[in-house]
Amino acid sequence: MAKHRHRRVCLTPEIGEVILRRIAEGEPLLRICGPNRAPGMPDRMTVYQRLMKDEGFRAAYLVARQMQADLYAEQIIEIADGRGLDGDEVAEGGERDLRRDWMRMSARRWMAGVMSPRGYAGRGLFAGAFLAGGADSGGGAPSGGEDDALVAARIAAILEAARVRREGAQPG
Repeated sequence: MAKHRHRRVCLTPEIGEVILRRIAEGEPLLRICGPNRAPGMPDRMTVYQRLMKDEGFRAAYLVARQMQADLYAEQIIEIADGRGLDGDEVAEGGERDLRRDWMRMSARRWMAGVMSPRGYAGRGLFAGAFLAGGADSGGGAPSGGEDDALVAARIAAILEAARVRREGAQPG
């Protein structure tokens, strides 16, 4: 199977704005400018070269990344509140894939911390919400060795903490 080759694309201000908007909307640069990018999009190295040379683009890129980190943090709350990323809510007593939700929250929390260390790293977005495992506020992903009951208990604690924050209610 032949590799799909892209022609070298110049990073115009208009294309730069599209890239920055898509990053701010949560799309990773690899998807925007990676091997499977849309026609007319530059490769990642072109973007990286522009970041090194153009201070204005670099400043706008950092703002877009901060917006992306904020979006990921908001998505964590949506997932914890039982809503999917498309906004539909899981019915009371409905089936949820708790392991998938855990992984989604963990990945977004990690990325938000990497992209915005001052805003999200080390603060434990769900500090104090974990059961067992040493009340680790970083809340590492469930290991393959943890049983489903422990994973479910830890996720239930996260969901309860989100409910308490949302409703201003007392834990219970």
